[in-house]
Amino acid sequence: MGPTAISLNQNSTIEKRLFDALVGTFNSIDPNVAGYSFTFVSGSGATDNSKFRIRGNQLLTNAILDFETRSSYSVRVRLTTAAGTSIEQSLGIQITDENESPQVSIGGPYTAIVDEVFSLDSFSTDSDANQPPAFEWDLDFTGRFDVDVVGSHPVVSFSTSGTKTIAVRVQDNGVPPMQTIRSSVVVVTARAIRRGDSILSSGLNIDNAFEALEQLVPQVYQFTQKRKWPHQFDTAILRH
Repeated sequence: MGPTAISLNQNSTIEKRLFDALVGTFNSIDPNVAGYSFTFVSGSGATDNSKFRIRGNQLLTNAILDFETRSSYSVRVRLTTAAGTSIEQSLGIQITDENESPQVSIGGPYTAIVDEVFSLDSFSTDSDANQPPAFEWDLDFTGRFDVDVVGSHPVVSFSTSGTKTIAVRVQDNGVPPMQTIRSSVVVVTARAIRRGDSILSSGLNIDNAFEALEQLVPQVYQFTQKRKWPHQFDTAILRH
């Protein structure tokens, strides 16, 4: 009497494994039968034979299988004994989900003016369903995300001018939690001095006040040249 069924010691595999990942090992229900081989055959349940391959008595992947695209597959296998008898059987393979890192855009590069608020603009997508992302920002690029603002569109400001590097960390609530970090830059410039401004009333600190004052130098220079004035305005003198 020949074998009556084909068994597969494991019928599941984690998604997105590389080609030739081991799914499971075939065996015969009749252990007294020796010298048998396994091959794919067409017929009922052979829908996904091409997604797998057989090496000896092992079932291996022949494609990268994505749980979000499809979570179950079916193959049809023939067991042939050394005596030439054979049986065929369809077998199901389950794909198990693995938590994946969220995809993140931080936006930018941004431009801003000293001490004026503006909005950062980040968003995230996640192939894993029902995993709302949590946003944390590092505005001084120290690697610490727990002391700055949170949320995907925080309103922030910078007190000094210059090019600032910022980062956002987005973490899902999967098991285990996965996170992604992205960075961008903010170019912060001193705001222009307006009529009636003073250092005290405008809220400018000394450095920013000089930066703002230097914006006026070209205008003052043009003004003196047009009128043939003998003096030129130089803010460097004011710094000493």
